[in-house]
Amino acid sequence: MREYNLELTTPMNIHAEQATIGAMLISPTVCAEMLAQLEAADFPSEPHQQIFSAMQEVAETGCEVDVLTVGDALRRRGQLVGCGGGEYLTRLPLEVPTTLHAYRYAEIITETSLRRKLMQMGGELYERATDETTDIAELFSWATGQVGEVANARRGRGAQRSSEVGGALWESLTGRMVQEAHVSAVRLGLPRLDRSMGGLAGSGMVVPRGKEKAGKSMVAMNSSLSSALELSRGDTGECVVCYLLEGQDVWMERMAAWLSGVNSNVFTPAQQATADEQTRVANAQEIFEHLPIRITGHLFDLDEIIMDVRRIHLQQPVGLVVIDYAQLIQGGNGSSGVERREDCANRLATLAAELDCVVMVPSQITDSEGSRKAKGSRAWDEAATLVFDVERGPEGESNREKWQSDPNGRFRLHAARRRPPFGVHHVRFDLPTGRVVDGMSPEASAGYAGSQGAYQR
Repeated sequence: MREYNLELTTPMNIHAEQATIGAMLISPTVCAEMLAQLEAADFPSEPHQQIFSAMQEVAETGCEVDVLTVGDALRRRGQLVGCGGGEYLTRLPLEVPTTLHAYRYAEIITETSLRRKLMQMGGELYERATDETTDIAELFSWATGQVGEVANARRGRGAQRSSEVGGALWESLTGRMVQEAHVSAVRLGLPRLDRSMGGLAGSGMVVPRGKEKAGKSMVAMNSSLSSALELSRGDTGECVVCYLLEGQDVWMERMAAWLSGVNSNVFTPAQQATADEQTRVANAQEIFEHLPIRITGHLFDLDEIIMDVRRIHLQQPVGLVVIDYAQLIQGGNGSSGVERREDCANRLATLAAELDCVVMVPSQITDSEGSRKAKGSRAWDEAATLVFDVERGPEGESNREKWQSDPNGRFRLHAARRRPPFGVHHVRFDLPTGRVVDGMSPEASAGYAGSQGAYQR
């Protein structure tokens, strides 16, 4: 078919193309779906056509599609410089605020591609129609066939029959059924509870909620260090990322106490450490410096946090993100505080799905009765996959000083999605070391392939 010059009128949206390719470089899930929905020819920009084609090539080899693999494919083709070089590839993911809208961007690309095809077809139809030697019946047949091809191309990217999508679904479910029972590396660090859930992997956004000083930060730290130790032991290449929005110094002291098993009072002027405690802390330092964990207390804005997680994910897979805690996160879109909270919760839940990682966000109950009537607080519950209340002290205890110092505690688990409810799980808060342990005898955790207590000396 003759090519018509549509340069001055060609529908295109460069920003949508950049956002789609950037989202594909961030999320393997988005990448797989975009490769199934789009074609290189759908991108009017030649550099973007070449980048998308390189992504297809990388995916067909079974390798993960990322900046490095795509850049290498373009380099071998001699197209990297023409596409803006490695600098342009690296910048594309960093300029995507959220992959939540990647599917809408892909729709824009599809729509503009269809418009270009219709315009191209219209040009040829005009040429054929002005040729008086063309049989009118043949012309109608040709035009109808061309429009049908475009329409079928669009339908092929929409909803499919069960017979078309069922194979991959049942293969995945069958594989999970025969998989040997195990606890994922990303975990809470509580043997009995981790066993019952299989760990936290696949949990999306997890929200431990509780009153002030109930132990939410201890839970988050327990999960962070237990997961990091198990990731290190399994050599998975994944990492844990912690954003400490309050009390970074306290977190670091508790981490040192948690890993060494010493009373955190040794880090204050009130108590001098023994020689044995000094040795333990020195050993804990060596362990900590080799853990796949990243920590910062300097990022508070939602956009900055999401951007940083994506930057890290480009370097190595992120297994667990901890943001301590929900009410201190700044930013979010909306005209009111409630709307901004809802936006923060939804975007972090989306981030967990995009990167296939766990995002743990402790949330504080600020009213006296611990109810969840405030819409800003409910937003975190509604967006989460797993929610559990962190409680301390005797049931119904209202004396704040008494329940805050009580080591006995409970997790009341709620199922927001996927997982069944697990009811009440009893724990103990080892306040001197910052550890959270099962409320049961040590023998009950025998055989638990985890890090709980593994580094006590």
